Formats: sequence, C-alpha cells, structure tokens
Amino acid sequence: MTELLHVRKTGEMPSPPPSLAEAARLMADAEDRIHEINLLEAEALAKVADQVDTLRGEAETMKYRADQILAECVASGHLEEGHIRIKIKARTTRTVNVERFRQAFPDEFAHLAMVPVQKAEALIGKARLDPYCDLIRGPETYEIAFNYKGARQ
Repeated sequence: MTELLHVRKTGEMPSPPPSLAEAARLMADAEDRIHEINLLEAEALAKVADQVDTLRGEAETMKYRADQILAECVASGHLEEGHIRIKIKARTTRTVNVERFRQAFPDEFAHLAMVPVQKAEALIGKARLDPYCDLIRGPETYEIAFNYKGARQ
C-alpha cells in the first residue's frame, strides 16, 4: 500500500531495496570477464613472443651470414665494390705486464695485488705505465661504408 501512495505522490515507482544476491551475481560476472581478458592477453602475448623469437632468429641468421660474406671478401682482398667498401677495424686493449710492473714498482704492486690498467695508471701515470703494458689486438670487425662523390670520409 505504501508503494501505491509513493507512486501517487511522486509519480515514480519506488526502487527495490538493494540486493546482495544481485551484487554477488555482478561480481561473479565481472570476475568471469576478467578471467576471459587474462586468457586472451596470455594467448596474444604468447603469439607475439613466438613472432618476436622468430624474427630475432632470422635477424641473427642474416647478420651471421653477412659477417661470413664480409670475412670471405676480406680474405680474398675484395674490399670495394661500386659505392660500397669494407672498413677493417680492430679494438686494441692494453693490459699490464704483471712481471715487468712488479719488478719496476714492487711497493705499488703489493698495494694493488691485481693490476687493473686504470688503477695502475692513476697510481703512477700513463707515461710511466706504458712501457710495462702489453697491447693485445682483439678480433677484427667489419662494417660496410658507402662511398659517395663529394661526401666526407
């Protein structure tokens, strides 16, 4: 009866009282949707990861083959072709010859025990250290450079 009075006074139907069952159903439906989303995301990520792995493998194979071809070209002396040439670079690293360093600087050697180049250089200076270092040439690397008329080299 109070509902009828409410409708006559306001012209609106009263809203039903809140329902715990409705809230529980909505929460369960939301959790189902979230689970579906998680499954779709996992599936998509797995597919993308496979594609990335495939592309990365192909790129590594191409780089390896290009390095092989460059090494063959260098070995045969074929260093230039049209506007493409091979620049040969090798990194040289400096290491301390421990025996010579120990003989020349026994106190400093005892202080360092192991002689990293940077620390030895900081301790006695580059000019004094150079005669006691060995230069070791690293492996050669190759890169392609393009020759264009009028371009700086």
